[in-house]
Amino acid sequence: MSSVENKITIIFFPPVDFEHLWFKKIIIPLSQNGLFKIYVIDRPADLIIDALKGYKRLRKKFANKQPKNGVVKQFTPLLFFNEVIQETLCSRGNMNMKILIWQVNNLIKKEKIESDKLILWSYSPFHWKVMKEIPASRRIYGVEDENCYDHKDKFLKNAYNAERKMVLFSDEIICASEKLKEKFQRIKSKEKRIHLISVPADDRSFKINKIKKFKTWDIIPGFKAVIFGQIRYQTNLVLVEKLALKFPDISIIFIGKNRHKNFKYLLKKHKGIYHLGYLSRDSIIYCLRDAAIGLYPARKCKFSVYANPIRIYEYAAAGIPVVASNVSSETDFPESVKIVENDDDFILAIRCILRNGISSNDKKELIRFAKKHSAGEIIKNYIKAFSKIDE
Repeated sequence: MSSVENKITIIFFPPVDFEHLWFKKIIIPLSQNGLFKIYVIDRPADLIIDALKGYKRLRKKFANKQPKNGVVKQFTPLLFFNEVIQETLCSRGNMNMKILIWQVNNLIKKEKIESDKLILWSYSPFHWKVMKEIPASRRIYGVEDENCYDHKDKFLKNAYNAERKMVLFSDEIICASEKLKEKFQRIKSKEKRIHLISVPADDRSFKINKIKKFKTWDIIPGFKAVIFGQIRYQTNLVLVEKLALKFPDISIIFIGKNRHKNFKYLLKKHKGIYHLGYLSRDSIIYCLRDAAIGLYPARKCKFSVYANPIRIYEYAAAGIPVVASNVSSETDFPESVKIVENDDDFILAIRCILRNGISSNDKKELIRFAKKHSAGEIIKNYIKAFSKIDE
């Protein structure tokens, strides 16, 4: 084991929030390896939203989030609100990045972090300014495998442009597919290290035998089709509406936060569509295990061939058949995972599952597949990637 002085410092900008699988299953085990000292920095935009809801609630929220492991620290200086909150609320993304850079510089100064032992690791393409301005030995861009940014789409153009800059200013990239690797190699001629690391599935999905019932789920009638994860612009709500009309006996149940402006309209229009919102991990596992089918209806765009969504692995870990549209077909999925290219094939695949069901052997095959991609296995690849200092 390395001494504290020789540890590599990682400043990590999480993809979502502290309860996210990446934090519990990747960041904590990385810190326990003994090679790394990790700081987690919240994104200013999230802080500002919470600040508007009340300073007391904000303080309580962060007090509850402090992890038990002493090596991982959450660096969120609450006092900075007294100085810049009014200015921030009147500004847009540039001011957010200024605050974020201020946070990182303040952390480096306070903790006396040496730049030659510092790794910056971010999952947001909008952090390219941080990568550009903060001195570090390695700058790593981790790609959220569901995010496919299309420069021709007015909603995703800003993210597309930010991602190009992020790739330019990063030294290394973590992604899950060869197609993504080829995409990033085209952006920049300079040779850079690209780590192909698969999306992790939650180990608990196949480790827990008994789990508490979730009554809200149980009272929903009929054949249950689940759509798990954030409802974002990539979610194909037009296809979901088609499913509601084609299969009136199926209950389509969304689990996750809503970030799509048209979703509430869809809920009001169709009685067979339900939204359970953000649930605890135990409740999610219970719902996924009890569901008859897992759906991933994604919009088609130029870059959807790169997507390798974590939701498919979560469905497989629960042992339920999957129908997904517009994702990468590169992964060797089990037979019970149907990857389709259009709405008609999506409907046809659901009909096939309704007619044939799923055998116990197919369930075992899905769980075996998920185990190969579990966080317990994937963490080994992360440790290997982050330990390569001298290459």
